Amino acid sequence: MTALVDGPLNISCNVTAPSVNDTAPLVVWKKRNATTGVWRRVLANENIDLSVNGLLGFKRLLSSHAGLYQCTDRNNTIHYPPQTLLVVHAAALIIPPGLRDMTVAYGNTVKLVCEVVGIPLPFRSWTQDGIPIIDPLTQMTYSQPALQFTAQQNVTVSCMAENVHIGGFSNVSSSAFIHVVDGWCDLYRGSVCNSVVGQEQVYIKASVTLSAVDGLIESLLSHLDSLSTCYLAAKHLLCSHFFPVCTSSSQRTTSVCRENCVAVTEVLCNDKLSTKAKLEHVVNCSNLPLVSDNISPACNFFNPFDIPVTQCTAVNVSWNTNDSLHNETLLVSVHESKLTSLELIIIVSFAAVVTLIICVLFIVIYKQQRVRLKHTNGTNDNFEPDVNIDLLPSNDQYRQSVVLVTMTTCLDDKQNSFLQRFEYRQRNEIVFLSDIAPCAFGRVFKAKMPINSDTKEIVAVKMLRDDVTNDVRCQFVHNAAMLATLGHPNILRLMAVCLQRPPLCIILEYMDCGDLREYLQQRDPDRPDRHVLQLSYVHCLKIAIHVTGALTYLTSEGFVHRDVASRNFLVSESCTSGGDSSSREPLVKLSDFMLTVRTSNGVCQCSDDSEALPVRWMSPEAITTGLFSQASDVWAFGVFLWELFSYSRQPFSDIDSGRVAKHVCSGGTLPRPHDMPDFIFNLMQHCWHREPCQRPTFDQLLNDLFTEHSQHVRQNNLQLLH
Repeated sequence: MTALVDGPLNISCNVTAPSVNDTAPLVVWKKRNATTGVWRRVLANENIDLSVNGLLGFKRLLSSHAGLYQCTDRNNTIHYPPQTLLVVHAAALIIPPGLRDMTVAYGNTVKLVCEVVGIPLPFRSWTQDGIPIIDPLTQMTYSQPALQFTAQQNVTVSCMAENVHIGGFSNVSSSAFIHVVDGWCDLYRGSVCNSVVGQEQVYIKASVTLSAVDGLIESLLSHLDSLSTCYLAAKHLLCSHFFPVCTSSSQRTTSVCRENCVAVTEVLCNDKLSTKAKLEHVVNCSNLPLVSDNISPACNFFNPFDIPVTQCTAVNVSWNTNDSLHNETLLVSVHESKLTSLELIIIVSFAAVVTLIICVLFIVIYKQQRVRLKHTNGTNDNFEPDVNIDLLPSNDQYRQSVVLVTMTTCLDDKQNSFLQRFEYRQRNEIVFLSDIAPCAFGRVFKAKMPINSDTKEIVAVKMLRDDVTNDVRCQFVHNAAMLATLGHPNILRLMAVCLQRPPLCIILEYMDCGDLREYLQQRDPDRPDRHVLQLSYVHCLKIAIHVTGALTYLTSEGFVHRDVASRNFLVSESCTSGGDSSSREPLVKLSDFMLTVRTSNGVCQCSDDSEALPVRWMSPEAITTGLFSQASDVWAFGVFLWELFSYSRQPFSDIDSGRVAKHVCSGGTLPRPHDMPDFIFNLMQHCWHREPCQRPTFDQLLNDLFTEHSQHVRQNNLQLLH
């Protein structure tokens, strides 16, 4: 039985009523110690009542009360069947100090941790400004306990936890506002603006590097004479603009004043058209405040005109002559530097010669590369690509003594010994052909592997990234060990492994049509770009038979798969008799065992918070209690049938992942796909029976599907005869 924590609970024991004069309990309650297995008598206390009619009552249920209980008669002669008590908790959050409002510098890494508790284990989700965060690897709602990101803008991050239990639906949430500061006040430590900034505190942006700003200023001034008035004034303007002086309260100033900007662009550099255009592109004078504007802090006014007067030009701007501001006609010094005709001719000629030399060198190098490439292609007409070094490291790397992981790290001795038989030590003989697809753990590519001296076979290679966690690495090795021990026509065949040194590789038989999910989507009749034939009902039955056959075998070996979905099956096509391409039949094989576990009694308890579970395929009892069984695999097979006849659309696509659990536990199921035959619909409904013991077994499902397939094949043959 299942009960909610902190609530009252009474457990009854079917015994005969006591006599009128007998007030002592007729039964004795015992509880089994989960660690030692010893049965101990339950005694009454302030929280536990033992009534005369055999009722075991809890006034306030605690987590410690969960366990296996049994009642016996007073003489210990009659033992009634044991009863399991599962105490569930509403969803709750454990928020460490990391999940609180904080102020961070731009570009810094923010890490938030949100632990959840509850029985069954709550579903966790994260949002940024109310928008769900999507895991880039799984393309599903991000549900890990730790969230890490780079601070680039102000954002509100929320963590939510939800679970469905016997008491109903519970949800809790917590939020943190991340304030991102784009800079700080500090001494200038660059090299370009020392003469302008000096030892004053300036505001330095975090979003750009100091060297990048220095480089930009140098590039804007590079064509000017460093002694010219335009150079000195423009440098002062740019340095004051990019590194504004901080006030005494460490607040940023409002950059330079508009008067300074106008004086530099319109007067001092007015005849340098390219310089003027560059300055106006970087510093927009019209957006800068005037000296007369009453703002705080005031703009940074400077005097860039302390130079010898060689020519005077009139411009109507505001200027400071005696430490007081007034408007008057300003005579601005302009130092002109004009080139003679001879100097101009020399410069242009030198530039032309340099350009010509560069062009000649480029043509010579290009022709040499063409000749080398032509020579390489002509020496071997039957060239086969060698091993891709990015995918399979060289022999020098194999000789390194550092080993990132060994099979013994993740497997027991028996599994390790068995898997070592598949170790392939000549991995450089594997010839890379093409990438198949990226995946969460690394890459999958098509390759050619020597079987013997005369034969090479096309295989698929799963290669693990070096930067994955130890848990992912062990899951990868566990998947290989599972495949090594299994043998069935509808389970993917393990060819070899390379697990002694990184990169870790699993070599599998090659299935030319990819995963079943994409295979079905390509054959969706509603897909506008469909270029393959639609699947017939007989073909769909054949796919279902292959899937059921693999799961029947797994069940007989004592496994619970926990992730029966179309994405975990691969497809190949083979021609039937006659070789007609229109008569190709799909061959389907189970390929993924990341969540598969072996059980002794057909039931396993899932309590690992880090484990990402396929909630859209999960049965109600798996959601509410965390218990997975062969019956929950049958429920998932019902969802698989829905995928098969809806051409692999996502189950409950109109419901967010966090709400699917509540929907399923409240009795919700998937709608009947369009054109689904009655036989499949009824089979699917049987798989979704609320009582696990009332669902069919995989043996029964396989027999029913075989019968249906045989009948339709026979009908099709009769139609062909007529």
